[in-house]
Amino acid sequence: MPLGLITGLARAMRRKRTSSLGILSSKRGPRDYYKGKNCKPTGFHTRKEMVRKKQQSMEDT
Repeated sequence: MPLGLITGLARAMRRKRTSSLGILSSKRGPRDYYKGKNCKPTGFHTRKEMVRKKQQSMEDT
């Protein structure tokens, strides 16, 4: 019983890590990664010049 619980938690953590990466950008990807034109934007600028990530695009990946 405890072994199944531990493996279930480990499986959930592994799944969480891959989904938390979000959208692949030139900063997160390899050094020669180029995003290109007509791709989904990673976020938008606010009044305070901060970039906020889009929730909808993060759910897609």
